[in-house]
Amino acid sequence: MINIKIGAQYPHGACSYYRSYGVFPYLSRLDDRIKIDPISEIEWHVITNTDILYLERPQSVEFYSACKMAKDFNVKLWVDYDDSLFDVPEYNPCHEHFSKEDTKKIIVECLKMADVVTTTTPALKGLYSKYNDNVQIVENAFNDYNYTLPDEPSDQEALCWRGSTTHRQDLLGVASEMFQLAKEHPEWGWIFIGNDVWYITDGIPKHYQQNELPILKYFKFLKNSQPAIQLAPLAFNRFNVGKSNIAWIEGTFAGAVCIGPRMPEWNRPGILSYGNAESFRALLEGLMTDSSLRERLFNESKEYIQDNLCLSKINQKRKDIVEGLL
Repeated sequence: MINIKIGAQYPHGACSYYRSYGVFPYLSRLDDRIKIDPISEIEWHVITNTDILYLERPQSVEFYSACKMAKDFNVKLWVDYDDSLFDVPEYNPCHEHFSKEDTKKIIVECLKMADVVTTTTPALKGLYSKYNDNVQIVENAFNDYNYTLPDEPSDQEALCWRGSTTHRQDLLGVASEMFQLAKEHPEWGWIFIGNDVWYITDGIPKHYQQNELPILKYFKFLKNSQPAIQLAPLAFNRFNVGKSNIAWIEGTFAGAVCIGPRMPEWNRPGILSYGNAESFRALLEGLMTDSSLRERLFNESKEYIQDNLCLSKINQKRKDIVEGLL
């Protein structure tokens, strides 16, 4: 038996869905020797008979203590970071916390203690490799155990954006272009899944705004909405360059084609990538007016995700890491 304990600050959240609680339990389908135990606290008695302690985004004193305890008890330590936490921009509500020197120091110390560090993109691997020699990429994946990709793209004249309040500047960078397209193509409806997006929805008459939802309700809502286009605008900065492309994966799940920024992680089959606000408008209008283009790009996206980014395949990387640690 291989005993792995996993800890996350927000077990119910989207990060946990893609990086910890939503992926590790499925490892037993690849190797029935693997046993996963979620933990909400740590003391020595919690990690007895533990082979590996996995911690998602350790960046607090409590997580630092957990890392140190694992090392003192000779338990293999695996930490995971899915964002560039040293580059959180000022417009992000989390900037104040992550800009503190104490927070940065804790992250660095956790990185240094880890036996392995996993992250989502080559950009993040380059960042965190400064502090640990064993950084490996494990991409965010589509959960093909519980969900399936649609056979055909959506034919609904609807666009969708989803995100948290951390994305305000990302949306504002293309706001005027969205307002223009909404005016010129009134037949299209705009769906916004997120809180406090009045600064965009006020400029788009035909819109539907849905507050943030728990993860399973979110996937159900997204699937039922069936947007034809998924919007993933991002401001061009170091923090966003490190981000993964889950908006594209989720959009494909809903039958949509994705438009995203011209950054390495968005250079994937089926994604239209823009370089500035002007090209965002031109490419988006092209998608809105050409259903055959949407169909072709959807099929390219679906094929790539099925071949490369399904959880049943990506979890093999986690299994290999487990075996390498023991």
